[in-house]
Amino acid sequence: MAAKLMRDETMAPEQLGPLHEWLKGDLSPWVQNANAQLEWVSKALTLEDSGELLIPLTLNTPTPDHAPGTYITSLKCGWFDYLAEELHERQVLAWLIKRLGSLAKNLGLEDLILIGNLPVSTNLHDLESLSGFAQLARHLRTRYPKHFMAVRNLIPSQHASTLEALKAIGFFAIPQRVVYHFDLRLPITGKKPSHLQRDLTLLKNSGLKVQVHQSITRETSRLICLQYQQIYIDKHSAFNANYTADFFYDSTQSGAFQCMTLSDAQENILAFAMLYTMGQTLSVPALGYETQSSMTGLYRMLFASIWLHTQNSKMSLNYSSGAGDFKRKRGGLAELEYTLIAPPKSLLNYKSHLLEWLQNITSQVTAQDLIRHGA
Repeated sequence: MAAKLMRDETMAPEQLGPLHEWLKGDLSPWVQNANAQLEWVSKALTLEDSGELLIPLTLNTPTPDHAPGTYITSLKCGWFDYLAEELHERQVLAWLIKRLGSLAKNLGLEDLILIGNLPVSTNLHDLESLSGFAQLARHLRTRYPKHFMAVRNLIPSQHASTLEALKAIGFFAIPQRVVYHFDLRLPITGKKPSHLQRDLTLLKNSGLKVQVHQSITRETSRLICLQYQQIYIDKHSAFNANYTADFFYDSTQSGAFQCMTLSDAQENILAFAMLYTMGQTLSVPALGYETQSSMTGLYRMLFASIWLHTQNSKMSLNYSSGAGDFKRKRGGLAELEYTLIAPPKSLLNYKSHLLEWLQNITSQVTAQDLIRHGA
């Protein structure tokens, strides 16, 4: 049944403060498969009451191999488990990748601290936070000498100084995925891509109402959570973030995200997208649509709505990874995204040598190389 946007809330919604006031500690109330703790620290590693800029850290907790996990808090999950699942038809290769994942776990990769990491697929790093990552990493490596440290979602064209600063203190740059950007900060000159134009026309003729909400009800949160899970968990992968209804409610109610909905004349929500903004960049941490709807093209119309919202807001859209062909045909520009990782000290420093070897053999990888393999 399609979600319905409730307008007759009888009780005043809870007033949640900024992210650091409620999104902390065990992440499972918001992400069922996170297996991680989140804490907030300043650049100097003092706690949040200092009044300084706060940076989120996720501390991953090692779990049994059969336990569900997610790539947003676990590099083993992102680098090995997710890939093995995608290659399940090539059984020998998938088996080998799983074994490499188990080896990585034995080497301590699950004892991991991710710097600047919120429970989302794409972290948007502001310049002030980025300037403190290297200094914070030095403190953390002293405080957690047995842990791997990493920073996700770094792109050379945007984060070059941070990449170099982290490399200088022992981090290694590993290509992670291809992400797609739509820079709509300036008026578009020339003709729009034909696929995008067809999507915009489809949306215009659909009769659907597009709204961006500052808050949503708990009932709406539960229903859009089901739409999300049907797409990201049931259809794609159990290693995606398994968000709860509380995640959608709390992140919107606190002002961290907005919620875009596409609804019909009866106010049934047929599709939604969470909107996360940092500076002049917009990302979409989660989306979903009604899989049983008789209306076709809901994903195309949802993208068209996001594109229009980004254009009207004069922003740049980071539309993350996946569905690369779809995004390229609509004008998305591909960029290679990196994870920067530093190992704990080990006997003969062999973990650093392994990561240096991995960095060297992947240093010539380009976005186009990964696109040829389906990115």
